[in-house]
Amino acid sequence: MPDGFVPQFPEVIDSTMRGDFCACPHKFFEGYVMKRALKGESVHLTAGAAYAKGLEVIRTLIYGPERLSLDDALAEAIPHVFAEFGECPVPAGYEHKSAVNVVRGLTAYFDRYNPETDHVKPLIKKNGMPAVEFTFPFPTNIIHPQTGNPILYAGRFDFIGVYNDSLWVVDDKTASQLGDAWNRSWRLRAQLTGYTFAAQQYGFSALGAIVRGTSLLKSGAFGFSEPIEYRSPWQVERWWTQLHRDIGRMVACWEDKSDEFPFGYWDYDLADACTSYGGCPFMSLCTVSNPDEWAKTDYEYRNWNPLDLNPIGKPKIVSTLAS
Repeated sequence: MPDGFVPQFPEVIDSTMRGDFCACPHKFFEGYVMKRALKGESVHLTAGAAYAKGLEVIRTLIYGPERLSLDDALAEAIPHVFAEFGECPVPAGYEHKSAVNVVRGLTAYFDRYNPETDHVKPLIKKNGMPAVEFTFPFPTNIIHPQTGNPILYAGRFDFIGVYNDSLWVVDDKTASQLGDAWNRSWRLRAQLTGYTFAAQQYGFSALGAIVRGTSLLKSGAFGFSEPIEYRSPWQVERWWTQLHRDIGRMVACWEDKSDEFPFGYWDYDLADACTSYGGCPFMSLCTVSNPDEWAKTDYEYRNWNPLDLNPIGKPKIVSTLAS
């Protein structure tokens, strides 16, 4: 931990943080109050961030004032992809998540969704720039227990798109496998409802979200899927109500302090959240009576930043070609 680090209640909440809290409040505590993470970079998060950076650069150059050709935009994007990927090690068996394969994935993506014929195009703003890399914060009605300011809800998605003469939130995802189960997973996903709400708060009458999935397969091939998720006004209102209930429970955990638990008592799921999707990264801390001692050897400080393209906040080596 940095010198002088004192755990604080987060001032900004995003969908990942809310999802972790709902799965297991103690997971939220370890990751976002104690700011712990297993040592080492995640090649999955890094590859996803590099892919998103490439999409942002390419769309800006194609649809913006430069109006570059697809080939020229791809060439310009490559150093940005490598800079965003940085020096993240690629474990054996995960070569399909390498920076080189991310570039190959971008090429395959625009073969699939050619800008000239794509049925979803970025909205062009009044200043001539496409509405890409949409980052938002807005205040909730829950007061921060330490600062007295409203707790913010924040996030980012790839662009505001025009589809069938209507506005939609569009977010690209990388995945290991696509299919019916992956498509159905977005049906009630709070993340998309929050994106829709955010777009509406910023004056864009989005009807819902379009999720574009790209699978980086070990075979070297690429798969694509595109579920379209409408969000009715009552669904958006329900999400807003539930968000406040969830953040309110976070504050209640923080305020449930004692000598034994000076930073609040954060409940444990002790069920599926411990082992699902490869297992909780903090499971080892929940199996010992002295987790703070174990944390010193297996974990490192990591400040999750919901407003960053790469929210894990690992420093990158920036290529001079990308500057």
